[in-house]
Amino acid sequence: RNHPPPTHDPNPNANPNPHPNPTLSAMYSRSAALLLLLAAGAADAGPVSRGATSVSGGATTEQPSMYSMGPKFSSYATVTEALPAATSKLAALPQVDLGSIPEGRRIRGKAFPLLVEPRGGRASKRALMAWLREHREEVDEALSLHGALLFRGFPLNTPEDFSSFVHALGYGEFKYVGGAAVRKNLAPRVFTSNESPPSEVIPFHHELAQSPKSPGKIMFFCDTPSTEGGETPILHSGELLSVLEKRVPKFIRNLEKYGVRYVRVMPEFDDPTSPLGRSWRSSFFIDPKGDLAGERTLAEERLTDMGYSFEWCERGAIKTITPVLRPIWPLRYGSTFPKAFFNQILAAYTGWTDSRNVGERAVLLADKEGLPGTWGTPLPKQDMKKVEKAHKELQVAFMWQKGDVLLLDNRQCMHGRHTFEPPRRTLASVATDYLMP
Repeated sequence: RNHPPPTHDPNPNANPNPHPNPTLSAMYSRSAALLLLLAAGAADAGPVSRGATSVSGGATTEQPSMYSMGPKFSSYATVTEALPAATSKLAALPQVDLGSIPEGRRIRGKAFPLLVEPRGGRASKRALMAWLREHREEVDEALSLHGALLFRGFPLNTPEDFSSFVHALGYGEFKYVGGAAVRKNLAPRVFTSNESPPSEVIPFHHELAQSPKSPGKIMFFCDTPSTEGGETPILHSGELLSVLEKRVPKFIRNLEKYGVRYVRVMPEFDDPTSPLGRSWRSSFFIDPKGDLAGERTLAEERLTDMGYSFEWCERGAIKTITPVLRPIWPLRYGSTFPKAFFNQILAAYTGWTDSRNVGERAVLLADKEGLPGTWGTPLPKQDMKKVEKAHKELQVAFMWQKGDVLLLDNRQCMHGRHTFEPPRRTLASVATDYLMP
């Protein structure tokens, strides 16, 4: 009925080859009609702007059954299957209307993001939660097809309402370990989004792509929209990769060949003045109990379990170096593109600068042996300028409305944050790749 959860090897240095999912092909065969209902846009919708290629009919994609990273990321098993063609008819699911927003784009004939609104402009919270529970598989398939869904016009007003939405949607809970931003929990599975200063731009990134384990889905809820700025721009990383393969082909080949390492110095306690001020205590859930040596040992154990290297620094900070991570990932069956630019390269390079870190040295091409002091090579500046330009060209940014929920496939879709005038508050939730039974 649902995708079975993947089995993660606890050793991030182990061979990350995916294990074939025996139920996936059968599930999509049963759901072919649903995919046709959810395909928003026509194959003859015309060419996509900004360099993307229009398609009319089936495409070929690779289906990974498990998302994992590690030093041996370059070889992984895939199953090649035909991707369903987009339909020319937009058939709404019961009780909702599907469409697009004026600021959105069409990527290979599909709305990005896909707008989901209550039919007739009315819906109760109880009806919404029941609809989500009943149609969670259709929503999941639409998300795979489009990469981003915007729920707008539903009666969601509080963190608790958003928490109910998250639970009704049915994705598995993901424990947020290793993030850089300072956050506060407000309701079950709900926390504040990055609370860096309003004057700071948060560059495009995939959530926790700088960590060996990352969520499959991320959801944002608009609690208080800003009157000026504060957009959460998104872009499709499959489209981005197709553009970068043409503009910086050697750079992309090297990323696929060697992978990357991320280097970050974490403070001992949260630093709210920095966009990457999350401490090692918060990152690894270690409360101060008066035993500093024991607490450091616990942090070291958790870093070692994740395959990290580390060095203790002054003032209780710790320098962490990730294992080699795959910056380009295959996408699941049903996605528009076969692969995506799944990483935090731009965010680290342009945004990981504070009193402890320098962005241009925060992400390295892993073409060295990995001995202390030889973790890798800094990324070429000229290539990174082209990478940053492509991100800006392909983005979609819209003003938040109170109660909006933006559901993103974290494997396909990057997000960021524009500067804003306070007040503004968005909340977030992360989840696994798969629906729970």
